[in-house]
Amino acid sequence: MIYGAKAKNGLPWALMSLPPVIVTNFKRRITGVFTTALNVTAKQRTLAGHEIGLCGPTHELKLWHLILRGFTRPPGYPFRIWHVRRNSEMIWGLIARDILRQPVRLVFTSAAIRRHSALPRWLIRGMDGVVATSEAAAKCVPQVALIQNHGVDTDKFKPGEKTQHPTLIYMGRIRPQKGVHIMLAALCQVLPDFPDAQVHMVGVALGKDQDYLSKLQQESEAANISHQITWHGRVSDDQLSHLLSCSHICVATPLREEFGLTPFEGLSAGCALVVSDTGAFRLAIAGGQTGRMVPPDDIRATARALRDLLSDPAMRANMMQRAREVACTHFPLEGEAKALLTLYQQMWEGAYPA
Repeated sequence: MIYGAKAKNGLPWALMSLPPVIVTNFKRRITGVFTTALNVTAKQRTLAGHEIGLCGPTHELKLWHLILRGFTRPPGYPFRIWHVRRNSEMIWGLIARDILRQPVRLVFTSAAIRRHSALPRWLIRGMDGVVATSEAAAKCVPQVALIQNHGVDTDKFKPGEKTQHPTLIYMGRIRPQKGVHIMLAALCQVLPDFPDAQVHMVGVALGKDQDYLSKLQQESEAANISHQITWHGRVSDDQLSHLLSCSHICVATPLREEFGLTPFEGLSAGCALVVSDTGAFRLAIAGGQTGRMVPPDDIRATARALRDLLSDPAMRANMMQRAREVACTHFPLEGEAKALLTLYQQMWEGAYPA
């Protein structure tokens, strides 16, 4: 049911009254926001006592369903909740609530750890509730109803049989903002001293970033480490979880990140971390128990952190064991799903007269 094709009675949503909770996802391309929305919605559907619909171009529910069929209240509820995550979704939610006068309330999730620009600030002020994904994000938005970090599916991402040689993995888009060049420059310094180490680069370069990828590959060849790096491109979910489960170190060195889920997936799969100090990565590091944190855009510090973990197998093994414990204890997906369901229920109960 992850794409919301049918309700519990088997009928398409288009032929039914709309469910009490709508999760909007107006992007076709797979992004971090897309992935987190799908993951938490799938978990919510196993826990909720009501239907939750996904709306967007890749889902069964379309925007026109919400606009044409959204004038009636869901049976047993005072209003319908739209959970939105992007500007366009906030705009359509405000149109439905304030112009069309539909029985809708709007919840917005904000991961940004910076001041929003003018348009998002105006839109966010119109939300009925805001979910911040960290304490830092909560300081950047008004009317925060809940501070809840993203969770990770600890059943999907779990340790497997680790490779005999030390294996590193990067997951994400291949583009400058993700700091892939920082990671690669550090690897050029470190990998020659660890000839048995292997690196999995999982992600795609789109549009103009294909030139960026070509440059990175040329640099690895010039440093004579290209035989230690495998560029996988886009892989299936099963392939990703397998590669991660076999790896020892998960690396993420973006220049700026809002939250960043990949290090938490690395934790869940039993990987030690080397991450830059941005987004929510400080939470994943757990005070240095699970890996090393480096300043963004710092090749020397990144190389030093990679060298530390590669040269000390005992320390790396301790971090890997602690990583899984931290993920299961502090970042389970079920915790995020339950917290959001509780917020929805509180909103509905607050709408009824005392």
